[in-house]
Amino acid sequence: MRDENKTKEQLVEELAGLRQRIASAGRRIVELETSQAERKRGDNLIRAQRDLGLALATARGLDETLRLCLEAAIHVSEMDSGGIYLVNETSGACDIVSHQGLPPDFVKSASHFDGDSDQARLVLAGEPIYTEHLSLGVELSEAERGESLRALAVVPVRHEDRVIACLNVASHIRDEVPTHARDAIEATTAQIGGAIARTRAESQRDATLEALRASEAKYRNLTESLDQLVYRADPETLVAIYVNSAVETFYGYAADEWLADPTLWERAIHPDDQERVFAELAEMQEKVESRVVQYRIIGTDQTVRWVEDHVSWEKDEKDNAVSMNGVMYDITEWVQAEGELRQHRDHLEELVEQRTAELQRTNEELEAEIAERVRAESQRDATLEALKEHTERLEEIVEERTQELREREQWLSTTLRSIGDGVIATDAQGVVTLVNSVAEDLTGWDEAEAVGKPLEGIFCIVNEQTGEWVESPVARVLREGGVVGLANHTLLIARDGTKRPIADSGAPMQNKAGKIIGTVMVFRDITARR
Repeated sequence: MRDENKTKEQLVEELAGLRQRIASAGRRIVELETSQAERKRGDNLIRAQRDLGLALATARGLDETLRLCLEAAIHVSEMDSGGIYLVNETSGACDIVSHQGLPPDFVKSASHFDGDSDQARLVLAGEPIYTEHLSLGVELSEAERGESLRALAVVPVRHEDRVIACLNVASHIRDEVPTHARDAIEATTAQIGGAIARTRAESQRDATLEALRASEAKYRNLTESLDQLVYRADPETLVAIYVNSAVETFYGYAADEWLADPTLWERAIHPDDQERVFAELAEMQEKVESRVVQYRIIGTDQTVRWVEDHVSWEKDEKDNAVSMNGVMYDITEWVQAEGELRQHRDHLEELVEQRTAELQRTNEELEAEIAERVRAESQRDATLEALKEHTERLEEIVEERTQELREREQWLSTTLRSIGDGVIATDAQGVVTLVNSVAEDLTGWDEAEAVGKPLEGIFCIVNEQTGEWVESPVARVLREGGVVGLANHTLLIARDGTKRPIADSGAPMQNKAGKIIGTVMVFRDITARR
């Protein structure tokens, strides 16, 4: 009997142990099944991300990219509907750009949320939300409530620490988003962020390239319509890589002929100017410095022209020269006009010196005669009579010389008034003494009104690029005592406010002793050059 009880106790213990082993084996089986399911879901997620990456590599445009991303997100999350919103960088507003599994009235009701709305604030907070649709904590429209959505995931899409979009996936049958699905959704949003950023960058690049092509075409159309010679040259060799059609007017060569022979530009410079021009170009090239150079060129018909070459440099972001650019103006007529004016001025100075010398000699002769008469006190009456005669003679001579000077002054005035450029003369204090008709037209001041006024009162000039006041050439002439000219990009503001680009120069008028007794300023409208 005792042996039978012992056997029953052993059987109970063995049965308990067997039950424990069976329970342990069951748990192990569940763990293995769970691990296998998780491994399968992980494999599916990796496969889905790989397939999505391959699909995105060939996607065209943002719409197709987002559609592929949304389909992948719904698939891996085991949801049945969803949408992707893009976030406006400036306002924070959210707009739906892709959706699936939702009726039109729902999409219309939930297509846009202002930046200050509760929905937009949830998105911009940047944290994923997993909840029931009706428990989201925001006001829902009738169409949204009537859709009977249950489980909902709202996952912001980040790129470079900034929310740029939002992925929403939902289910009509599930009560919650499974944990494993949450990992899949968040992994997919990383791909969405990169895809959106890449697509936007590609669109911006395409738009930039198109704008550059349009800008280049516009630039070429503009330069080809100019009378001035526009060119672009290699910064190292200075060989032209582009010239507009004006090269034929300046040199007599077609543009393709000019570009085909890199030595033409050197040979076309006048031999007397070559050394100076080459030296200036070398210095500009070394310092990468913009300048204006005047020199002569010889065309195919052996015509000599004076040109004004405005040279500048295009630089990259490291301040290295990438091209030498230039605009060349034909200033032949201007140089010839300056030469004629210089001849008139020199002739006038010679006449003034001659008349001054004659008056001095006459005065010396009269003084000698008067002295002789004074010494002859014994012949007082005769001396007085002689003195009277000499005085009358002196008055006649003075009157003759004065009349000659008046006639010379009238001749000079007529000459200055007939010049095709604007001419303004002043005295040594800068007060206007003469304004020719061209200057009247350009300044808007009649000579009768202008004479007696300071030059600054009728001749207002400013810098075309900065708008700042520019000192008049007359002021510089009176201060420096030499011939001066205006800087480039100078605008003359007429009495009625009209602005014109001008070029001018000023020169002093000096007496025999070298003292400045006035100035002459010559200027002209260069609007036609532009």
